[in-house]
Amino acid sequence: SDTGSRLVAMLIIAPAATALGAACSFSSAAGILSLPFGISLRTCCLMQVPMAMSVVSIMVCLNLQRMAKNRNPGWDGSFQTLSQPQRGVIWFLSYMQTFPTVTIWLVISMFGRRHYLDRVPLPPTASVPASPPALYIGGLPLPWHIRRLRAEGVGGVVNLCEEFGGYPRLYHELGIRQAHLPTTDYCSVGRADIAAGVDFIHARIQAGGSVYVH
Repeated sequence: SDTGSRLVAMLIIAPAATALGAACSFSSAAGILSLPFGISLRTCCLMQVPMAMSVVSIMVCLNLQRMAKNRNPGWDGSFQTLSQPQRGVIWFLSYMQTFPTVTIWLVISMFGRRHYLDRVPLPPTASVPASPPALYIGGLPLPWHIRRLRAEGVGGVVNLCEEFGGYPRLYHELGIRQAHLPTTDYCSVGRADIAAGVDFIHARIQAGGSVYVH
């Protein structure tokens, strides 16, 4: 049944895909960090293969996205209206790419090519003239990002990641509210979720707080 298939997908396949991606990231990091301890360059290069395959999978998903648009010019970008096998492939790979994508963006931000997150200034409000709220946008945050954002006045998080539910305990500890609007990578956000996200952001900004969107 459809219900049974969804349960298998969420309880078995999704965690397996995420674990596979984590293994790719671990292999890459372990290979690089082991170089000073005598690991051969050949072995290090071999340990980068899983991460390289993750990058290839990103290109595959982008190509599938383009194919969907070309085959169906009226496609609204939603996951639900994707046809198989594109739908299944994109769903699986989006989970698998969770950790590799974070790793890639962390490395890029370390070299200053792009910021992991950016601050978008907003006009001052009457209630907080000296410290206007801001909108932050970026990648899937790690715990230290959350603590840094909280120190900068962020009191709300809009989480668009289907594969990542956020940090409930950390958010509770820091007094941060989250709006989780799960969206499959490479697909558009639903209209209802867009409205919910905008309402959430507006409410937090009106209250004088900043919001992080990822």
